[in-house]
Amino acid sequence: MKVAVVTGGSSGIGHHLCKKLADQNYKVAILDVEEKEGLDLCNNLNKIYGSGSCIFCKCDVSDETSFKKSFEMTIKEWGKVDILVNNAGYWDDSPEGWRKSIDVNVKGTISGSLLAVQYMGKNHGGNGGIVLNVASILGFTVYPMMPIYASTKAAVLKFTRDMGTEHQYQLHGIKFIAMCPHGALGSKFLSNPEKKMIF
Repeated sequence: MKVAVVTGGSSGIGHHLCKKLADQNYKVAILDVEEKEGLDLCNNLNKIYGSGSCIFCKCDVSDETSFKKSFEMTIKEWGKVDILVNNAGYWDDSPEGWRKSIDVNVKGTISGSLLAVQYMGKNHGGNGGIVLNVASILGFTVYPMMPIYASTKAAVLKFTRDMGTEHQYQLHGIKFIAMCPHGALGSKFLSNPEKKMIF
């Protein structure tokens, strides 16, 4: 049995990753602030792949306590975590909202990664595994329309590179990988680009 935790799993890229992981016989924990969408997907996956294939945890990744509780709920359910997908994202470059972009995209990714080391790391009694950090093509290209959001994704890339070194792998046995999509069909980010988005 393999177990995956996917943040921002109720829509967009996260939604598709949850479905794909379940199809590959993973037990899937969907973490999201969007409770209705997350529960709908969870119930659907349990119908398709059997009861107990999926759980939903309402989680704000910018809140370390919330994130930790979701990790612990997953481990209580299945005994371990093999893959963490740090997919949750937030876009708001406005003077009022930019801090939330950093809290979700950067702090949330780092917080999740450190939880993975704590609960999955071989140096903490775990089995190792994989952390997939969803960054963006904007992390390594110039995009003046969304400078703060793009900068958060550049930070995710840098963090993933450093955590993905051989030195780090020898410490905890976790492979760190970054994915840099251009966009995703069905993403709230694309469907309503004039507003701040959680995805």
